[in-house]
Amino acid sequence: MTAIKVENLSYSYPDGSQALRGVSLEVVRGETLGLLGPNGAGKSTLLLHLNGTLRGDGIVEILGEKLTGKNLDQIRRRVGLVFEDPNDQLFMPTVFDDIAFGLLNLGREESVVRRLVQETLSAVGMADHEAHAPHRLSLGQKKRVALATVLAMDCTILALDEPTGGLDPAGRENFIELIKAQPLTKIIATHDMDLAWQLCDRVAIIDQGRVSALGPSAELLADAQLLRAHQLRCPLGIDILSHKSMVNL
Repeated sequence: MTAIKVENLSYSYPDGSQALRGVSLEVVRGETLGLLGPNGAGKSTLLLHLNGTLRGDGIVEILGEKLTGKNLDQIRRRVGLVFEDPNDQLFMPTVFDDIAFGLLNLGREESVVRRLVQETLSAVGMADHEAHAPHRLSLGQKKRVALATVLAMDCTILALDEPTGGLDPAGRENFIELIKAQPLTKIIATHDMDLAWQLCDRVAIIDQGRVSALGPSAELLADAQLLRAHQLRCPLGIDILSHKSMVNL
């Protein structure tokens, strides 16, 4: 089943700059797709269309349902969007309040909300942080709580914008493992080529608002010439494998 279908999607910002130019792609249910490309390529803009935060010209379908103004709330429950900067997502006095916010807006009972908050915090390794103020958490902890806010809503699709940005090596690896453990369809906009190598079944290279290449990760991430043309590099994992192959010749 197709989880995400985008057809001929274009979008221009109010200042006239065109961010997306006829983007088309599909993500099948259960796969992980990486969106790669240089700064300003349109990756984040594309993610913001998946839950209707931005509305451009073209078609966006989520789980077979075309996104419209009438089903916007329903689509946003299906697509959990995690921003690059968790400070853009966390705005309540406590961690509990941030995770409970969406659940309470859905009319869930208080006892159910408390249980879901506890379960979700435990799932992201943040148990016993309910009463903490988000602004006092480390960046890695904030990212975990931001992820928890969408997981608590029982989303079907997880859309992440630069999930490892700003993290130290240990925090980065821990967060990658946390993302990997989520049994959801995932679409990840990232400059982290090693993350793409570790997590993504396929990757789409986006540049100047267009899909320049789309295919299996093992194929595209090993194409050094293609990656260089879009200001990207081969993942370290591929470089190591290539070096070992040369040594064994």
